[in-house]
Amino acid sequence: MTSAAWELLVAVALVGTERKPVSAEGITALGALVDLPIEQASEEATVLTAAGVVASYRRTGFLPTRGQRSEQEPAPTDDRPEASAAASQILELLLDGHIKVPGGAAVLAAEWLGRCADRGRRPPARVLPALLDHGTRSRELRGPIVAAGGPRLAWLAGHNPNWAWAAATVTATEEEDANEVWRTGDHAARMVRLIALRSSDPAAAIELVQESWAGEKARDRAEILDVLRAGLGSADEALLEQGLDDRAPTVRGAAADLLASLPSSALAQRMTDRVRPLVVLDGRRRRQQLNVELPDEPDDQARRDGIQDQGAPRGIGQRTWWLMQLVGATPLGFWTNELGLTPAQALRSAAARPELRDGWTTAARRQRNGEWARELVADRPEPALLRALPPEDAWPAAEAALRKCTDGAVPGLLSSAAGAATTPWPASLSAAAVARLRANKNSIATEQGLTVVAAAADPSIGPELERWLGSLGPQDRLRHHLRTVVHALSIRHTIAQEFA
Repeated sequence: MTSAAWELLVAVALVGTERKPVSAEGITALGALVDLPIEQASEEATVLTAAGVVASYRRTGFLPTRGQRSEQEPAPTDDRPEASAAASQILELLLDGHIKVPGGAAVLAAEWLGRCADRGRRPPARVLPALLDHGTRSRELRGPIVAAGGPRLAWLAGHNPNWAWAAATVTATEEEDANEVWRTGDHAARMVRLIALRSSDPAAAIELVQESWAGEKARDRAEILDVLRAGLGSADEALLEQGLDDRAPTVRGAAADLLASLPSSALAQRMTDRVRPLVVLDGRRRRQQLNVELPDEPDDQARRDGIQDQGAPRGIGQRTWWLMQLVGATPLGFWTNELGLTPAQALRSAAARPELRDGWTTAARRQRNGEWARELVADRPEPALLRALPPEDAWPAAEAALRKCTDGAVPGLLSSAAGAATTPWPASLSAAAVARLRANKNSIATEQGLTVVAAAADPSIGPELERWLGSLGPQDRLRHHLRTVVHALSIRHTIAQEFA
């Protein structure tokens, strides 16, 4: 009865009461369904009233369908002790944006999370959603967040697709789950999974990549190669050789750069074969003069290996640029083992050939050759080389370089020193950085360098900055920036104390 009546009322509503009137008997029968009469006014009002009666009757006793939800396991336990109330309050203030420091609060938050994880403590559960939101917006925070957040953070991340980057590290504890994340996860989850696997099992990571390489987007292929930079080894060479023939220039360039970072790779040996005929050593062994001729135009194979016409520094000729690229991709062992030159001898003998020094700088950075990097930094401060040195060598080298570099080069040098390790600078480098910045005549470079000091210097340098602040006049434009640096260092000191 009700289904037929409902269809009739819908038909009347569609075509109008003039063309399809409803009988009075039908309206009376509908009222009987609810044991109430339907007042028959105008035909339109009567139809609408009847529709309301039938709709109510049809829904009487209706049970809503249940959503198809899978039962969720409760959050796992985390036996680590919670960070102190004072430390937790600092983290909350950083995440809420209430602490303003040079370079942004994310730098201090990363230090908080790193110290928390190192001390075997955990952030309070109430801040986990905020941490996940920050990690979604800021990729550089993801590693520290996952390391400190623990199993509860990963469990929570599984409830929000936007947080998949954190859930992936936990769901991938089993190899089968790991493969599933890589095959079916979104971009963020896949990259997080690859980074985690690359750090624990480089061989397994390259197997996953090889499995899906042909179907990846060009943008993703380039990002994958960047992940492979960590743990780079000979097992990666086959995929990288394939990358040299990629249709995307970014992928070809990344593959060539990585292969040049492997001194034993076939590409490195091909570069050596190209450089060898250009080199002539004149004179006796103790006074040998290194002469290197300029190369002819690269052939197709050399261009496949990454030699380009574009990108030359201003004032550098085309053939000189080709030579710089060849030297930058040649194993440094060629100059020391095959030619018998120490880095110092090579630099002295090529003093009039800056393009050779630039090529060696590129090679030392790529191959992370500490012996060459130390000699090159001592000869001329070069920020990129500090990253090729271990912290125990990079910090003294940076301190020495501060005495040589120009005012404008100080921020870049300090940034490279900060990137050489995740731990704060030693007190000696911190003091040298503050002294050099205080003597700096370039105000913009001074502010930029102080921003690095706020993030990387030993907090014990705070009193020296206070004295500098006290020496400034009330109208000095540096006062506000320096005050925020002092504030950042005091917060970092408190963080260190809370996790001591």
